[in-house]
Amino acid sequence: MDQKNWSAVRTIDVSPDDGPWVLAIDYVPAGTLLKFECKDPDKKSWKYGANPDVTSGPDGNASAKVATGDSLPLTTAPIGCLIAKIGGSTASAEGVLFTVGSFAVHRFLEAESGPLYLGMNVPAGSQPKTTGTTIAVTISEAKP
Repeated sequence: MDQKNWSAVRTIDVSPDDGPWVLAIDYVPAGTLLKFECKDPDKKSWKYGANPDVTSGPDGNASAKVATGDSLPLTTAPIGCLIAKIGGSTASAEGVLFTVGSFAVHRFLEAESGPLYLGMNVPAGSQPKTTGTTIAVTISEAKP
């Protein structure tokens, strides 16, 4: 089995208060292998939706339903989960999206390079405001 040596790149607090996309890394080159982990028990949930009591961890809420007419940025992932995108900007939907959840390893393909953003999988325009909740994400890179 090929074991990887991981080197921490950074730990970042991701909050819906910071907008739909939070810049995590300025530039990730194609071919990079990154690991994402949410391990801080004090920063492992956030609120989403109109009801201030609705919370989720980084793995989202698989039993929750999206309102009719709304669509999630990443339809293959549960509402409220931690997602990422490579490329685009903080103000656009452009870029390649993927699910992070509480743990993920992702190798960026040849067409996947650029800034890395983290966010919450909620319908556009439904981004919670002033939740005061965060999820801490540690990002590590595999070193040869």
